[in-house]
Formats: sequence, structure tokens, C-alpha cells
Amino acid sequence: MRLRVIQCFVLLVGLILASPQGHGQEYAIGADVSFLAQAEQHGVVFKDNGAAASALLILRNHGYNWIRLRLFHTPASLPNNLEYTIALAKAAQKLGFKFLLDYHYADDWADPGHQPTPKAWQGKSHADLVKAVFEYTRDTILAFSRCRRTPGYGPGGQ
Repeated sequence: MRLRVIQCFVLLVGLILASPQGHGQEYAIGADVSFLAQAEQHGVVFKDNGAAASALLILRNHGYNWIRLRLFHTPASLPNNLEYTIALAKAAQKLGFKFLLDYHYADDWADPGHQPTPKAWQGKSHADLVKAVFEYTRDTILAFSRCRRTPGYGPGGQ
């Protein structure tokens, strides 16, 4: 688990340094909000100084500029499928957040020491598994990319 946190941190720092405006001009202040929409759908109310508000708006108003989103292949007990994760990414982008997408390549919790194969990929040969991972990664990245080109997506409708 600790190795996973370090890997995510290194990736996040790399993304910031690689960005055109990065180069030390902006700090990354972020939070994992992977289950935020689920909490709000179940009636959890977030407040800032006693006033109810969107949790993403509260985070933004307190200087957060990055979010982390977890993506599971075909989760049965978690909400973090592609549709859910894209919707949360869209909401965050509209508020100006940048985001780190964390692929789990599993249907449930995974970490470097516990990486269960998604049910859809079980029983595949090595070659077929490699192809499935490639296609899933490509297709999900394309899905996020299509959303980014959608009018009204992101800050200022970009």
C-alpha cells in the first residue's frame, strides 16, 4: 500500500512538472474523491461554516486543485465504473480541478500485493489478457478524451 502511495505521488509530481504552467508555479493540493458522488447520492451533506454545499465546491474554495479518481473494471459492490468516474471527472473539471486517474484493473479493491483479475478477464490466455488490458486502457482513455472535447466540459466550456 505504501509503495502504491509513493507511486501515485511521483506520478502526480511528474504531471505537474510536465504541465506548461507547472514548473513550480502551482502546488498540487488534492484529495481522493472517488466515493464522493456515492456519498452525496446516499444523503451525506457536506458543510462549510455550517452551510451545506457541494463537497467539490468546498474543496475548491479551500485551495484544492487536484482530485484522484479510482476506476474499477466492472465493480459489483463499488460505484467506480467508467460511467460513474467520468461523471465525477466532468463535475470536477467544471470547477477547474485537474485529476489523477487511478486504474485498479480489478472489479474490487486492488493493491500491489493483491491484484485480483476482473471476472471478464478470468480464464484468458496470457496473450488474450494482454490484449484485454490494452483495449480496456485504450477505450477508457478515449472515453475520457471524448468527454473533454464535449462543449461545456471543463473550465470555461473548454
